[in-house]
Amino acid sequence: MGALLRAAGNVAILLAAVTISLAALEVAARLLPIDPRLRAGKIALPANTSLTLHNVDPRLDPEVVVHRNDVGLRGPARSDRRPDALAILTVGGSTTESIKFNHETSWPGLLDRGLRRHFADVWLNNAGINGQTTFGHLVLLTDHLLGLDPQVVLFLIGVNDVGHDAPESPRRADEGRGTFV
Repeated sequence: MGALLRAAGNVAILLAAVTISLAALEVAARLLPIDPRLRAGKIALPANTSLTLHNVDPRLDPEVVVHRNDVGLRGPARSDRRPDALAILTVGGSTTESIKFNHETSWPGLLDRGLRRHFADVWLNNAGINGQTTFGHLVLLTDHLLGLDPQVVLFLIGVNDVGHDAPESPRRADEGRGTFV
């Protein structure tokens, strides 16, 4: 009987330790940003950075170089934009960011290549952020993207909103900036 009580006590201690560990991990996950671009409720776009990733899936690019330009987006630098260029920004979550693809093989990169067949000058940048919700996209738009004066902003959004409540008072994306549709 004593061995059974000791075993039950050990199981109870183990369950308590696992519960405390999981609770600590949950707190850490909520306090620490998963993405370094998200800090204290703001979006930071680290500029002029490169990251090399290696895919193990043979259907994907074996090596991916994710380069962020002078404004922290994937695409040509702001200084490469000519005044008469068609300026396009793509906004969305992981599907848009396409971190497992080189820019040329991501959907924004393929769009860029296709548009160049029909327009003399295109400046397309990828502003995708993995896991971002529509509210986060609006913050990105007002804090960073509208200042780039794009003629077109393409949104591929919505999936990351599932299970998230809308903020009580979102900032308006069109405040003092013209029309937002």
